[in-house]
Amino acid sequence: MTKPARLLLPVLLCLAGAIGATGAVRPPAVAGSWYPGDPQALGAYLDRVLRDAGPEAAPGEGAPVRALIEPHAGYRYSGATAAAGYRLVQGHHYKRVVVLGPAHHGGFHGLSVAPVL
Repeated sequence: MTKPARLLLPVLLCLAGAIGATGAVRPPAVAGSWYPGDPQALGAYLDRVLRDAGPEAAPGEGAPVRALIEPHAGYRYSGATAAAGYRLVQGHHYKRVVVLGPAHHGGFHGLSVAPVL
């Protein structure tokens, strides 16, 4: 890990704790294009890819997952691969989850922290 990354990690973790206190939920940005726009259709799709990802580990079996690197393309492109990773955390309980992702718009530099859950 580079020195800037080591210095940045505590800041991100503190920000994540502060964000969790707001109770806001980010509205969907691309519903209906990269994933189903209908909540029931989306839920059914996610249930199916998680089921098809294979058997989940029994709760408490093995060490809990501490980090996942997941694809985030449209669900039809990477949903099955992402589901295989998420199956590893089913049955485990986490106090806090920190999501880091790339900026998809040119000209953006630095960090962006959304005040939502």
